[in-house]
Amino acid sequence: NTVTDNLLVAGGFATGGVRTEGADDIVTGNQGFTTESSGTATISSGAMRVTVSHGLDMTPSTGDCTFVGAENPTNNVGSTWINGYTSTQMNLNVENDPGVSNFDVGWTCSIYN
Repeated sequence: NTVTDNLLVAGGFATGGVRTEGADDIVTGNQGFTTESSGTATISSGAMRVTVSHGLDMTPSTGDCTFVGAENPTNNVGSTWINGYTSTQMNLNVENDPGVSNFDVGWTCSIYN
């Protein structure tokens, strides 16, 4: 099933009226039901993760979201990954403390099913 390019509002308010039935369903481009989002965040010196609000109307899973560094931090941050997905948030993680410069990142999510 494909649900795309619809206006999902009633009385000026989003209805949230999208339900997926299977792994092959595609939901994208529907005004009032957010399936794409992006933002920036900072992993502070001494930390190895930051929790961000993704703003999506569905809970993302592995492969739906990515993040990249927006700078070269003081220390090599090593491996990066995302976990802790909930209906509102996710964790952006690094293997090593970024050091005094902190580590500014950009993230993006796109959910199509």
